[in-house]
Amino acid sequence: MQDPSTRSILPVDTEHLQTHFPGIADGLVLRRAPAVPLLLEFQNSSLAAINYGGQWHNVKACTIPERLSGLWWETPVQHSYYTALISDRYTPDTDTRLVLLIRDHSANTWHLGGNFD
Repeated sequence: MQDPSTRSILPVDTEHLQTHFPGIADGLVLRRAPAVPLLLEFQNSSLAAINYGGQWHNVKACTIPERLSGLWWETPVQHSYYTALISDRYTPDTDTRLVLLIRDHSANTWHLGGNFD
């Protein structure tokens, strides 16, 4: 059986990240975790903050959605994936990180899908 810590590491599309977050995506890998439900805060139709684990995090930057779906030509898109640069709302200069956000269109929910290390 494979070690769970190695099973959850995925390569990162660094070209995509460099387009949206120049200079900070070098050598990063996505550490996927069980999806964590999110609460969202919007300002002027833009994602401004997320809440998970009882803590608010400001969204400093967010990519446009990437959409993947099995047999996408037969069924509507089920998920959109975003890469977001977030910081703790109360200590924004000490806790900044890159995360994967997942929007499930069929359930109309959002989840934190993992952190980039």
